Amino acid sequence: MATLRLSGREVNGRAVLGLFAKLQALWALNPVLFVEFVRHSRTRSYQPFGGRGTLKVLLNLGLVGEGRGSPVHDAIRDLVAVCVEGDGLAMRLFHPLEGAEQDSRPEPTAKLRDGTVVNPRIVATILMRLQQLLESDYVAFTEFVRFARGEKKDFFTGTLPVLISFGVIGMSAGEAVSASLQHVVDLIQEFIPDVELPQIGQMVACDLFVPVIQNAVVGQSGLDFNIRSPYAAEAKQATATPQAHASGNGEAPKKQTVSKDADARKHANAMHS
Repeated sequence: MATLRLSGREVNGRAVLGLFAKLQALWALNPVLFVEFVRHSRTRSYQPFGGRGTLKVLLNLGLVGEGRGSPVHDAIRDLVAVCVEGDGLAMRLFHPLEGAEQDSRPEPTAKLRDGTVVNPRIVATILMRLQQLLESDYVAFTEFVRFARGEKKDFFTGTLPVLISFGVIGMSAGEAVSASLQHVVDLIQEFIPDVELPQIGQMVACDLFVPVIQNAVVGQSGLDFNIRSPYAAEAKQATATPQAHASGNGEAPKKQTVSKDADARKHANAMHS
């Protein structure tokens, strides 16, 4: 038997470690999917971003069951409540058992430029995805950035399928769409994948990407979009760097140049005297 870290309950240690290994596998595979799974585990009606693609990954890892709503087993739900804290970009994973000191140390946090506290592991995954999108399809990247910023509501021709395939854009069912109707749509798409269905709900950006875009992506239009570090520490360092490199002894470069010119004039006068 073993003891859970927070509740103090006596549990089957081997069973807990086996289930925890599944959470660790998802955490290592894709922290963004991990966040979506935890949200789904905490709220039964929550639909993970990415739809069937996300649920298929979770099903393959044994974290959700088959059937309507992709249920999460109570044992896994209880484990999530013990070893996961925070939400969104600030979510962190802890070892669930007492005595596992090395594994139970909290992961480090960092601050974005706007002061938001985040888990760098999740942010790194998002930055990598944004960089891949920028390098593979710059037009789609700019469309996504402007959509995430709220600057536009539609997409340039041909870019929406790219953004959906990258997992950064999805469809929100919205309050007007009932669960039964969504279930019918899912069945049609499963058995007739090529059928074109009328749009249900609206297209939305993955909420995890929005704050990273706000802090990391610079540029407004055309060819000036780029990705920088989203962290406040790097922003302060970048601001201080030009001053630090102004000169080696604290004097401005201009003063050094004047000093060199004065020495040159002294040397020329000595030559002519």
